[in-house]
Amino acid sequence: RNQLGTHCHAPAGGQYSNITLRDITVLRPKQSAGVLLADEAAAMRGVRFDNVVVHEPAARPFGDEQYYCRNVHGVATGATSPVPPCFEDRTGAVSARRLQSARSFTNGRFKRFTLGVRQVAM
Repeated sequence: RNQLGTHCHAPAGGQYSNITLRDITVLRPKQSAGVLLADEAAAMRGVRFDNVVVHEPAARPFGDEQYYCRNVHGVATGATSPVPPCFEDRTGAVSARRLQSARSFTNGRFKRFTLGVRQVAM
């Protein structure tokens, strides 16, 4: 059982790979952005979200991560937002969970800048 209280059993020898979701828009869902779940023995690979945008997702039940991800490996491209934590972010966008703020003292003034931080999937 996972934290959702469910099991995911793939058919013996089954494999899901190279799946693309493109140009999908979701407006104000009542819950977080979604669930990406595969069986541990048959992880999903090569999943691509291209311009998959969820506007104003609710914080519940997955909080800032917005997606529940287990055994799924993918990439987010285009204007995809939010980017699932189990995906490589190739959107070129700056997302809050990938930033680390820092300040440096230059010529008597604080200069604010950000550094990209790679987040490791769960």
